[in-house]
Amino acid sequence: MIKNYQPGDEAAICALFEKVFDKPMDKTESLRHWRWKFLENPVGGLFVQLAWDKERLVGQYTASPLRVCADGQVIFAALSHDTMTDPQYSGHGIFRTTAEALYTEQTNTGQSFIYGFPNRNSIHGFIKHLKWQQIMPAPVHIRPVSISKSIARKICHKADSSSAVSENAFQNASSLLSEKSDKFKLHIETEFGSWVDELWQRCSQQHRLWVIRDQNYLNWRYVHKPENKYHIVSIWQGVQPVAM
Repeated sequence: MIKNYQPGDEAAICALFEKVFDKPMDKTESLRHWRWKFLENPVGGLFVQLAWDKERLVGQYTASPLRVCADGQVIFAALSHDTMTDPQYSGHGIFRTTAEALYTEQTNTGQSFIYGFPNRNSIHGFIKHLKWQQIMPAPVHIRPVSISKSIARKICHKADSSSAVSENAFQNASSLLSEKSDKFKLHIETEFGSWVDELWQRCSQQHRLWVIRDQNYLNWRYVHKPENKYHIVSIWQGVQPVAM
């Protein structure tokens, strides 16, 4: 039976996730991460379709709603993730039926499209059974910005060596920026305030299609995310933010 999420189902969802992927949703704890990802999403709305065998949860298809800027217009879309089926129920069409139920729900609520980043093991199923189109391989860019923690501990002689290295990196960046121009200043932020909405409005036309990065979204995504700590740095020219 395919059903929408009901309050209280999250315990079974987290248990199935840990069974299928052999790890918690976050570093150590699943339930808090699930509540952040789904219940605290600032866009609101839940897209969670669950497959049950009587009282046993055996599969799910989920997506997180997002506000998107498309050619200057605000539209609603969703990011597909955490698709899973109990291994004992593989081959029963659970993936396809839960996905189709969710897509119908999306259509009925005015969603424009759904996207995701399926891995190599699952992308074939998305294309064959759900009629997804592969646009391009997701680009991955990596640039080392600090030395490893093990080396940092020997140099800094502090338990929280990552913070020490981050502070040093900030000071180095500030010095480099000051050398280029005394008009710009770096600030370490504890959260995203109204300044980021101003910055977003000035940058929103840089791409034809991208997720709206206002303060509500960024605080949810980076400040409130459990078990993760992000360093927020903004660049200002006088009283105006110009980058982050």
